[in-house]
Amino acid sequence: EIRLIREGKLEELKEKYGNLET
Repeated sequence: EIRLIREGKLEELKEKYGNLET
């Protein structure tokens, strides 16, 4: 489903750009 895809993308973004938040 789109939700799963969105969640996966969010996780990827968090891993890649999560450090920007901190």
